Amino acid sequence: MFRKLSLVLIGLLSFCVLSFSAPPYFLSENAITKDRDFFSFSVFYKEYGRIMNDFLKYSFSEVTVSLEYSPNKNSMFGIRLPYEFMPVANDFGFLGDIKLFSKFVVYDNILNLRIDEFFLSSVLILNADLGSGIRKEDGYRNIGLQKGLYYPISSGYFNLVFGNATTFVGEFLGLSLCFLLNFDSSKIEPPLAFNLENDYVFLGGNLEFFILSAKDFQVKLFLENTYVLPFYDKAKFIPSNFLGFGVWTSFYNFVLKGGYFVNTSFPSDVERFIGNMFFLSFEIR
Repeated sequence: MFRKLSLVLIGLLSFCVLSFSAPPYFLSENAITKDRDFFSFSVFYKEYGRIMNDFLKYSFSEVTVSLEYSPNKNSMFGIRLPYEFMPVANDFGFLGDIKLFSKFVVYDNILNLRIDEFFLSSVLILNADLGSGIRKEDGYRNIGLQKGLYYPISSGYFNLVFGNATTFVGEFLGLSLCFLLNFDSSKIEPPLAFNLENDYVFLGGNLEFFILSAKDFQVKLFLENTYVLPFYDKAKFIPSNFLGFGVWTSFYNFVLKGGYFVNTSFPSDVERFIGNMFFLSFEIR
């Protein structure tokens, strides 16, 4: 009897963690297993902190509509449509880089260890930015006598992403680790040229704590650490380390997520530096 209840609890918590498929930020992808014909609609709000040349701070915002569909429990496909705007510059914005994303389960199983039972899942990730946003030279906006910039969040160039995410779920917490290779194109590099001068790696993961888990209501807290590591100095991001925390809650078919992230790295290049970030999202399943 206890074994059956434990399996039910692990299954419920696994769904709670693995359905957290939309990352709070760049990297924190989770492995997924969803029911067949699963569909979700999400709206994200993000605020990106930036720094001008004299180290004065400013920010711009992004509202993203995300659609996800899982034809079966082993795959998921989606699209994200970001709209970016800069209120401090009285700029009403533009459509950013449209993102196509997909995940394919390579392994999922319940592990029966001596101390307890755990759920382990690993997925292959294939994403693409279509380069529909504005390029760096068109992304400057006047803020008084200074210039604000949308780049590198909007680059206007094609970006292909390969990677893996692995999620480990216990009775009270979940751990996800992720590795993504980002292949960027540029003015002189066509798509799929795979020249490492413009490319970079995301390394990171998150730790989730289950505060409350019931059939139709779940609450969890998460901590995240993400490293951005360019191969060369020409990449659109400088080396960065993001630390974040937030809360995830679901009620029936509704999910609400929010969090705050701090870049602990030194802004060696203010035009490529992304500072502190705030995000909030609402999802309907």
